[in-house]
Amino acid sequence: MAIPLWLERAAFKAGMKSQLTYEWLVRPAAYAMSGWDAEQVHDLGIEMLNRYEEVLQDMAPEFCVGPLYTILNSKAIMPFGTAGGMDKNGEALVPLSHVFGFLESGTVTFEPRDGNPRPRIVAANGDIYNAQGLPSRGVVNFLKNVKNYRYSRTGKPVYANITGIPGSRGLDDAYHETDLLLTTLSRNVDGFVWNPSCPNSNDLVQLRSSNTFREYAELFAKRANDKLKLVKISPYEFEDVDARRDALQMADAWMAGGGDGFVAVNTYSVPRDKVPSNEWGHKSAGRSGKFLKPYMLRAVRDMRSAFPKSVIIGVGGIETSGDAYETFAAGADAVEAYTAYAVHGFGALHEMMHGLANRLEREGYEHLEEFKYAKWPK
Repeated sequence: MAIPLWLERAAFKAGMKSQLTYEWLVRPAAYAMSGWDAEQVHDLGIEMLNRYEEVLQDMAPEFCVGPLYTILNSKAIMPFGTAGGMDKNGEALVPLSHVFGFLESGTVTFEPRDGNPRPRIVAANGDIYNAQGLPSRGVVNFLKNVKNYRYSRTGKPVYANITGIPGSRGLDDAYHETDLLLTTLSRNVDGFVWNPSCPNSNDLVQLRSSNTFREYAELFAKRANDKLKLVKISPYEFEDVDARRDALQMADAWMAGGGDGFVAVNTYSVPRDKVPSNEWGHKSAGRSGKFLKPYMLRAVRDMRSAFPKSVIIGVGGIETSGDAYETFAAGADAVEAYTAYAVHGFGALHEMMHGLANRLEREGYEHLEEFKYAKWPK
């Protein structure tokens, strides 16, 4: 039986601020409507965001908290953004811009891609496992959506998460596609996040070397020098000294080539037998959720200590104002999330913003910038 639109709208609005309403009513209803398919739930969410954009627009003032504004790439923003994967094709930029301070959208590939066969997303125990394999409607579709967003004049920055895919000519194909992506999009976005670290595309392993990171940073600086230029960092094990060293060496090469900083971290690769699904047909999955927080915090601290003037966006395991507090204290300029909003709704975003502002006030900080200056390594 179809749900009346007035009831659907009322539930959408209630779930915007109340995590309990979202968790106990909105999310179960969305799964029931989508045949318990997590990817269809995501698609339904994008549809609902656009259908009830005016609800988000009306609530926008509640997602602007004065003491939290920060400067990112010479622009004052609320430092809470969407993580890559939340809006892969830029289809919900306008509604999302009403409640988020900035938008990372993608991963965008040059040509349209179907990605891996479905089912390729499983949600379980507050985590999300995905093996999507970089599905994308391509750069032409994304450019159309970004241009439409610009006409809306909301003014929130958009950072395009992009990658070129190694093909028959290996790294040459990936470099050429990345060059085309930068050239096509640079006039219409505020920055780029290069994503060589997606765990669900084996081809991207070829990109993970210091020489390649420097070469790509030089390309980004050439094609989009006035834009924010970030690279997505993979999580690395605490006891793996070599992995940490490799990550820092690639980060150093990125900065030496003209990059501005990092988005830390990507999803964590797990083998098939760690995915809670009997129907999982892929060799591995990228796991996201609360468990990622210590990996994210370590990477943020490492990057801030090694590159004190870099721009760092923390992402992974951030679900509460306490998580945001720890991430900013570790060295982040801004934070992103996706899994938290899929599991807990935008009430989690509301709590993060207001809970963080209240905690800073209790501790005697007038502004987030003052807090970061006090906490970051000098």
